Amino acid sequence: MEMEMRKPAKLGGSFLSLLSPEPCIGELELGKLHSACKDWGFFQVVNHGVDISLLEKVKTEIQDFFNLPMDEKKKFWQEEGDVEGFGQMFVQSEDQKLDWADMFYMLILPRHKRNPQLFPKLPLPLRG
Repeated sequence: MEMEMRKPAKLGGSFLSLLSPEPCIGELELGKLHSACKDWGFFQVVNHGVDISLLEKVKTEIQDFFNLPMDEKKKFWQEEGDVEGFGQMFVQSEDQKLDWADMFYMLILPRHKRNPQLFPKLPLPLRG
């Protein structure tokens, strides 16, 4: 099944400017970030300086990874006691039934926390 890709909605024109040199603006933006996480559970950072073509390439490569057959994805399965790699997460609350989600998690920064054993196993496009 192919994922439907939609442009995210912009809520109230609120953009995060955490890099502002003005301390009061930074604090205001951190308040907006806190509210977005608390009230919405997610947020989108814009004007971050990352080239859009790189973002699109990463998005495509990640979609390609999750479209692989399960046997291929299991080559990247999380090691016991480790959260990095491919795995499955279950989310349950009293208000909802069990949700199941495939995930791929890896630390890239700070560099000293990277798992060097994971990188050689990654699909070639995700190593770059």
